[in-house]
Amino acid sequence: MSNIYVSSHPLIAHKLSKMRDVATEPKKFRELVREIAGLLAYEATADLATTAVDVQTPLAVTRAAQLKDKIGLVPILRAGLGMVAKKRKSATRVEAINVVGDVKDCDVLLVDDITETAGTLTAAARLLRDNGARSVRAAVSHCVLNDVAYQRLSTGLIDELITTNSVPVDPRGLPITVLNIGALLGQAIMRINSNESITNLFRIKGF
Repeated sequence: MSNIYVSSHPLIAHKLSKMRDVATEPKKFRELVREIAGLLAYEATADLATTAVDVQTPLAVTRAAQLKDKIGLVPILRAGLGMVAKKRKSATRVEAINVVGDVKDCDVLLVDDITETAGTLTAAARLLRDNGARSVRAAVSHCVLNDVAYQRLSTGLIDELITTNSVPVDPRGLPITVLNIGALLGQAIMRINSNESITNLFRIKGF
């Protein structure tokens, strides 16, 4: 698989050992995932293309560089960590370029905040399946799905799309699971109105 890069960095190996240890508590596990993601990002993005831009500093305008392409992270729950780099071809077309991490025979969960065309999701799903992923599901906070998205989701690249009813979502016979967050939002509004903390709403036992 020419698109797979396996890191041999000693810090990543050390943290992976701790993350895989059955004695590692959930809180420490999440901290290790974040640390490994940061280390992997340096290796995975070493050859990303940049473009020159003008930046106004406090003293003068200077020539600087910024990333030409965007990247997206793909957490793989308790099985390791993967990353997919993407390049946006147009407003509705996205190309998944590379995947970092071994996803062979893994059940992958893609995480995104919002989708409209499902371009990023399906491009990443196709790449993950090409690299041996057993199943691909997606968890997206807000789905503002248009006709292009429904067409892409109908290809079967994504086994299940899990989202919320923050906006109306019509499954149209596709494997789309819509979670009701009405009660959660109601509690949040009441707590804000009464000047109470909303942090407790998101505390889950064991995390």
